Amino acid sequence: MLSQLVVTHLRDATRPDLLAATQTLGLLYPLLRAADPQLYTHLLSLDEPALEVPFFALSWHLTWFAHDVADLNQICRLFDLFLASHPLMPLYLAAVAVKSCRQAVFACGSDGPAVYAALKGLKVLSPSGPGADALARDAAALYRAVPPSALRYLDLGQAVTPDAYLVQGLWKVPAQPLDRTQGIKAARATILRLRATFLPQLRGSSPGARRKRRSAAVVAVLSSLTSIAALGAAILLIQGQRAWPGPV
Repeated sequence: MLSQLVVTHLRDATRPDLLAATQTLGLLYPLLRAADPQLYTHLLSLDEPALEVPFFALSWHLTWFAHDVADLNQICRLFDLFLASHPLMPLYLAAVAVKSCRQAVFACGSDGPAVYAALKGLKVLSPSGPGADALARDAAALYRAVPPSALRYLDLGQAVTPDAYLVQGLWKVPAQPLDRTQGIKAARATILRLRATFLPQLRGSSPGARRKRRSAAVVAVLSSLTSIAALGAAILLIQGQRAWPGPV
């Protein structure tokens, strides 16, 4: 099992250096922003160098919390979750774990070093806090709200874990980072094609022709392969309605 994990879930954590693991760890802040915007804004406002990268969570990320949780039953529950989930799931759980301890962070006020110390000393799965199952439910909900596909266009450097994909029910992780610029280029090309196809022909068209063109645009939106292209096509539709008012 370990030989399989080091080329899938733990690929970034088992490279010769910690660069890729650190870059993956940086995704904790975008997830925290979604989980607890107020706490995220507070951490950002501190301008504390020690918090630029969430190194306080590095051991959580590298060891799946095993280094910080003494209760074997609790850590086994987390391992069940991580083994069955996307390789980024430990970061989702880290985000909800930080959220669960928000009072301890806010109690430090604007003292950046004290906030870092509080985060570094967080007792995940302490008897007074939420258990493994509760954190797992919250992490799964955050995963549904912010899937890994929403994080791939961030500056991920050499990290490959966000590019994990399923093959016959098993998670695979590429050995090298994917060329994430290709998706953006394809989306831009699609938007340009939609603009060239629909907008010029709306000018001076009869109401019936405009109706047909907009219907075709809707089909293009629904059949678009990328969310960015779909959004762009929707914007074009709105612009077309504003530019050529009247019954359709």
